[in-house]
Amino acid sequence: MKETGRRFERELIRLGMKAQEIADKLGVSKQIVSHWAHGNSEIQGYDLARLHALGIDTEFVATGTRSPPMERAGKFSPRHFMPVLKLNQILLICKGKLDISQLERTVPALGPCSDRSFAFDVFDAAMLPNLKPGTTMVAVDPEIVPRENSGVLVALLASDDLLLRRLGYVPINADLRQRAGKTLDPPFTLIADNPEWPATERQVRSVDKPVFAGTVFQIALRDP
Repeated sequence: MKETGRRFERELIRLGMKAQEIADKLGVSKQIVSHWAHGNSEIQGYDLARLHALGIDTEFVATGTRSPPMERAGKFSPRHFMPVLKLNQILLICKGKLDISQLERTVPALGPCSDRSFAFDVFDAAMLPNLKPGTTMVAVDPEIVPRENSGVLVALLASDDLLLRRLGYVPINADLRQRAGKTLDPPFTLIADNPEWPATERQVRSVDKPVFAGTVFQIALRDP
C-alpha cells in the first residue's frame, strides 16, 4: 500500500495537482487524498476509475506499469470494446434472457476487463456529485470482485429496479467471485453518495431477489 501511495503522489506531481484539488473534484475530504498519497489507506476501484477521468495514470498507480502515452493523453488506445446497454437490456441479462456476447461492442475499455463488461449511461441522481445523469457513462464488469465501498450495479429482480451505488455491508462469508452475475447472499447495504437522495442507505434483502451486475471500473464524461 505504501508503494501505491508513492506512485499516486508521483502522479500528482507529474500533473501539478494538489491534494485539495483532487478532493474538490471527487467530492471527498483532503484527508482522504492525503491518506492515499501516504499509503495509509487503499484506493478502491471506484475511486481509481474517477481518478482516471481526471487524467491520472491509474494503471501506474495500481501496478507500477505505465499505460500507453495515448491513453494518458486522453486518446483511446483500447484493449477491449464493450456494448452500451439500455436499462431493459441490463435487466434481461441479469435474468438470463439476453446473451451479452451477441451485442455490438462500441465503447473502448482502457483497463483490464472481461468479455462480460458493459457500459451504460448514469440513470439517476443517487451518486451526485460524482456521477451525473445525462453527462456520465459508467462501465461495470461482473468478473471484478467488489470490496466494501466499491461502486456496484445491482439489479433487484423482484421490482425490476437497477441500483448504481457504493457497496456497504456484505456478509463475511459472501463469495462474490463465485456469485458474479448470480443472486447475492443478502443482507447487504447499498449507499448513495447524494446526501439529498430519499434513501442514502438501502438494505437489500432476499425478498428483493438481488443480482450483482458488475463492479464499476471506468467512468467517462459524455460530450455535451
